Amino acid sequence: MRSITVIMGKDYVPAVPYASCIECGTGTRSHVIREPIYEPYLQETRVRFEDEEDEDVPTVKKWELTEDAEVMCHKCWVAFREKTFKQLRRDGKSWIESPLSNSQRIKSFLKRWQDFAFDEEMADEEMNEMVEQLKESIRRSARGE
Repeated sequence: MRSITVIMGKDYVPAVPYASCIECGTGTRSHVIREPIYEPYLQETRVRFEDEEDEDVPTVKKWELTEDAEVMCHKCWVAFREKTFKQLRRDGKSWIESPLSNSQRIKSFLKRWQDFAFDEEMADEEMNEMVEQLKESIRRSARGE
């Protein structure tokens, strides 16, 4: 496991480590799907003397990487984005018209849309508008309209 040392006692926010693309395995950190998880721990900075209490020994806060980040290279992300857009163009209108019968597909699609940040990175106005219509149709069906 890798660990990161605190700098001047402040909480340190590490950069996303270079990791393998979840699609092709290429090393990257282009598109972060899930942030890495670090667990903090205290490490003593010197040998403990006899009869010393915990609070008497100087420590430094460090973080240990417990779960790697999930990342996708830009090439795979763009291909996956186009595949997702194609699905939305194909199925979006029918999902909007009958959201109740397609609720699981819509839920899965919206989670993927959010996880891969298609609405923010290289945003497409037409696709974002269709996703908003999809969300609104789900809200209306949940209210019984």
